Amino acid sequence: MFPLSLFATVLLIGFFDAVLNLPRQPYPIENLGHNRRLFQGDIYLRNLTLSEDRFATKHEWLKWPNGVVPYTLDEIYSESEKQLIRSAMDEFEKRTCIKWIEKTDEDNYVEIYSEMGCYSDLGRTGGVQSLSLESPDCMEKGVIMHELMHALGFLHEQSRFDRDEYVQVEWDNIMDGMKSHFEKLYPVELNDLGLEYDYRSIMHYRAWMYAKDGSLPTLRPKDDSVSLKTLGDAQTEGIFTELDIQKINKFYECP
Repeated sequence: MFPLSLFATVLLIGFFDAVLNLPRQPYPIENLGHNRRLFQGDIYLRNLTLSEDRFATKHEWLKWPNGVVPYTLDEIYSESEKQLIRSAMDEFEKRTCIKWIEKTDEDNYVEIYSEMGCYSDLGRTGGVQSLSLESPDCMEKGVIMHELMHALGFLHEQSRFDRDEYVQVEWDNIMDGMKSHFEKLYPVELNDLGLEYDYRSIMHYRAWMYAKDGSLPTLRPKDDSVSLKTLGDAQTEGIFTELDIQKINKFYECP
C-alpha cells in the first residue's frame, strides 16, 4: 500500500477547489509523490532509477504486440465502474488499432485494481503489471484514459524537450518536493513522433497541477490565445484530441 497523503495538504487543495471552482487535479492528491517509485506523480517505476523505465516511447519491445492489451479488472469495482473503465477503453478502439481484451491465458497483462491513487506502469513491462484506479477518486473517464495511455507507453506532453517554447513553468508556485515532476525529458527519452505540441492533450498537466497557491498556475501557455483552462482539458472532457489519436496511431503503426 502507498503511504497516506498529508491531511493538511488535502484540506488545502480541497479549499481552493471549492472556493475558486478550479479544475480538479488529473489524479487524486494521494499521488503527490510521497512514494519514490511514482515518477511525475502517476507513472510507476519498477526500477528505482529512471534509466530503463522512462524510455518507453523509444524502445519497440515496450510496445504491446499488434496493439493488443490483455487485462483483468478487480472484483472490488461496481458494475457501473467496470462499465466506465470499459467505455474508456472503447475510446481507443473507436479510432486506433489498440484492442483491450480480457485476459485468458496470456502471461503479459495489465492488472487493473483499486490501490491508493491513480498510476500505471509505463509501457509493456512483461508479466503482470500494475494499473491502479482508486475507487471512487479515479473514476473519471478522462483520468482512466490518461492512465491507460501510460500503460501503452506514453509520457506527459509537458515533458517534451521543446515544451519551454509553449509553456512557462512557474517554479516558485510548485509544491515543495514536486519540482522534479516538471522536468523535461531529452529527445532520446521521449519521442514526440514529429507531431506538434498539444496543449489540450489528455497527457498534458492541468495549469494548476501541484500548485502551492491554488489561485495561481504552475504552467502558463506562452501563446496568449491559449487559456489556462485549455491545458489538458481533453482529460476533463474524457476525450482524445486529434493529436492524441495521431500519436497512438503513429507509435503503434496502425493501418
